Amino acid sequence: MNGLRRPAKGLPYSLLLEDFDAQGLPKFGAIGRCLIGIFVLIVSFILIMPYLVFALAALFWVLGGAQGPIEQAFADAQALNTPSGMLARHLGIGLMIGLCYLIWVLLNRVEGRWLASVQPGFRWRLALLGLFPAAVAMFLCYTFSVPSLPTWNPQDNWVWFLVVILLTSPIQAAAEEYIFRGYLLNALGSAVRNKWAAVVVSALFFAGFHGTQNLPLFVDRFGFGLISGALVILTGGLECSIAAHAANNMLSFAIAATTSSVATALATSQATWINAVWDLAGWLLAAAVLLWLARKLNAATETPASSSRA
Repeated sequence: MNGLRRPAKGLPYSLLLEDFDAQGLPKFGAIGRCLIGIFVLIVSFILIMPYLVFALAALFWVLGGAQGPIEQAFADAQALNTPSGMLARHLGIGLMIGLCYLIWVLLNRVEGRWLASVQPGFRWRLALLGLFPAAVAMFLCYTFSVPSLPTWNPQDNWVWFLVVILLTSPIQAAAEEYIFRGYLLNALGSAVRNKWAAVVVSALFFAGFHGTQNLPLFVDRFGFGLISGALVILTGGLECSIAAHAANNMLSFAIAATTSSVATALATSQATWINAVWDLAGWLLAAAVLLWLARKLNAATETPASSSRA
């Protein structure tokens, strides 16, 4: 396929960008491409992605009749103050999936279908079947983490917020998984030839990119990164981590939209140790259910001898 290569057989997810010479040694150029890809992806996430969000916010501002200053439309997208702002932010982050594929194919010269899983390709059945049980597992642990369930106090336009949450939170969650557990995990793992070191470092990146946060909240997010990274390796692809991440985001935003505000949930920078423990318990329970599901569906965990299963 236009000079693109396929991963060697028997590789776990996280080592799919490895490339060896005739003596079985890793090619220095392949390691260099992984490091360059990491740099390009991180810089793009910091510098380019916000402009994608702003461009979409401007588009929705025009389509909505250009009411109010455009600067307010940008602020609403950044803070999730309005349904259209949330739509712009989620779709802007979602466009990063395309960048992950471009770097994977154009820089690392690997067929794009391997970015999703070792199958290769995205296993839709696994992702869709895993979404509901993951949400149930997280909600059960959430109910134990709070003294009482929050009271009904929906924000303005809460119905439209719920529509946007349902339709676009999975896209936003998938984009973060493609960035941190997709390209970043594979590039790190292939560069250092150690899948578990890649899980730890990618989890640190994931937690660090969530902005200002106290120590319990950082540990919570770092722990989620570790659990998701391990789940990706143990299930052979991104589907289960996307299902868990999407379930968490839809649940969190839906609760916020109907009890306080989505903007408040996004701006959270503090957590208690009790909240962090229960949150991580929810992630672990969801991961256990998803791992069981993946094994029931006989999901591949290593690359096959050929790509005939694609």
